[in-house]
Amino acid sequence: MVHGTCFQKNKDFGTKSTVVIQEDEDNHIYPLRIGSGNFSKAIKSKDFENPTVMEFIDINNFMSSYNDTLSRPNTSWNNLTVSHTASERVIEANSNEFSSIFSRLKQWCGEENHKTIIKDKKDYEFQLPNFLELAIDEKTINPIELYAYYIGLYINNMRNGVYLEYFLSFPVTYSLEVKEKIRLSFERGIKKSIPITILKDEELSKNIKVVQGCSEPAAYAVTALLEYDFQPELDDKIFYGVFDFGGGTTDFDFGIWREANFDDVNEERYDYIIEHFGSSGDRYLGGENILEHLAFEVFKNSANELLKSGIQFVKPIESNVFPGSEALLSNSQEANINSYKLMEALRPIWERHDGYDKEYSNGSLKVNLLDIKSKQHTQFELTLDLETVEKLIYNRIEQGVISFFEALKNVFHNNFSYNIDTINIFLAGNSSKSKVVKSLFKKYSDHISNDMDKKDVFKIFNPLGEDSSDHYKPNGKTGVAYGIIKTKAGGRIKVINHNTKNNNLDRFKYYIGKVRKDKLVPIITPDCEESWIRYFAATEREFEIFYTTNPKATTKKLEISESKKIRSSITKINSDASIYIKKTGTNKLNVVVAHEDGIENDIYLEEVGEFVLN
Repeated sequence: MVHGTCFQKNKDFGTKSTVVIQEDEDNHIYPLRIGSGNFSKAIKSKDFENPTVMEFIDINNFMSSYNDTLSRPNTSWNNLTVSHTASERVIEANSNEFSSIFSRLKQWCGEENHKTIIKDKKDYEFQLPNFLELAIDEKTINPIELYAYYIGLYINNMRNGVYLEYFLSFPVTYSLEVKEKIRLSFERGIKKSIPITILKDEELSKNIKVVQGCSEPAAYAVTALLEYDFQPELDDKIFYGVFDFGGGTTDFDFGIWREANFDDVNEERYDYIIEHFGSSGDRYLGGENILEHLAFEVFKNSANELLKSGIQFVKPIESNVFPGSEALLSNSQEANINSYKLMEALRPIWERHDGYDKEYSNGSLKVNLLDIKSKQHTQFELTLDLETVEKLIYNRIEQGVISFFEALKNVFHNNFSYNIDTINIFLAGNSSKSKVVKSLFKKYSDHISNDMDKKDVFKIFNPLGEDSSDHYKPNGKTGVAYGIIKTKAGGRIKVINHNTKNNNLDRFKYYIGKVRKDKLVPIITPDCEESWIRYFAATEREFEIFYTTNPKATTKKLEISESKKIRSSITKINSDASIYIKKTGTNKLNVVVAHEDGIENDIYLEEVGEFVLN
């Protein structure tokens, strides 16, 4: 690439699939089919969604070749496969092969305290620590870097040419530390795919960039606003919200879309300005997570039969243990493959395939399962009540929709003092195609409009491209990647992000407080000041502090089972003093004991304690 021209690639790194969008020298933007194998076949929408899956066959041989040279190493597809090939192997995998397949790349990056064990097909076993604990060096197996390397090989070749600028999108629920580590991993992998002649060229190598774009929901908002032809002029302001319901997380974003002020030196080069506020989300509301939860509940309902046959399954992060579950729950490869097979068997219900209601109406479901000795139980019969399963789906999505509207109310109340006639809500992500999502948004938008005594204040837009067969138009999945290209540095749309502080740190995102009748009552919120707040009188040594990132906490109706807690104690009981708490930084809470007049003058009775919020 010649310095100064405009060749870019954007990647939307998704839970289930990754999308690559290209902008060429003629300013055309379009999606790329990567990793789909046979390009002579008719184009399908799924061709543009590259599965985020890896299959480890002989990782030691692969890493030996990978680290042997700076550029274009002589690695073998027979040692490590990704994308469509690896995805097809998941379906076919038996017990011995399943542990060689890694399909939770994005979830792994965002989960705390979660370690993953992988065993390749040569029986070499290695453990992946928490993503933030993973070393970035030649000795470490970094799945994100290796996946990025393969994506780079798909992009940089004789057919496509070589691209030097890349933009990544991330969920709003990921910390800046996680985002930066993903970005660095992608940069290392992408560089491995670029010819050595470019890497060694002092001028050209300076132009290699892998940068973080704006957040996924903000990027989608830009695409939707342009596609729906919102063209504000002068002082017009378009208010928006985005509900980006993907495979692993659901992101919320809110803000305004306005025309740039051409008399302002900071805006004269732009056509439009997007200002976004109060980004938040539901970290575990995702299509794949819903399937994990459904599988867990179906297994639980057949617990006695499973126990007799020695069949185990996996507990998802949001599910709870139950009486007798200690003999049924496991993270073994047999348990993982059982959960995966049941998830796939339940997928037609979640995705509402044609005729699913008749297919699952007989009260049972048969699945091939493995017991703890890896013996297969063919067509093992599980109890399945379709109405109960659909109610589970409805209830979990409803939680996310309630949280979205609570976040929306907080954002617009705290940031805008003037009257708002219309708020445009854009549904994004493949999971937003669900009829349940649409019915819930209709229900709650009507309900809140009535509370505001303002009819039709919300205008709901379905995911882009839902009724279109044009593969080159943005849709609910690719819209994020298009938006990242549109908002790149040097483009015509400026992004003003009010979700980070001036020093570019994440904003504090927790609701912290007491419990009243099993409900969380927050006294610290993301928008309150960083100051000491009285918690309890220091009349007992032990105490508990509850916290969550769920905006529903502002309603004071959030169950404590949906929150986390800190259990702590003070050194001495002092009936004349109080326990004070204060948020600090992006994810920390300070606790201290002081008298009322002392807290104002930084005079404390004990040392200040500090807790990191997960």
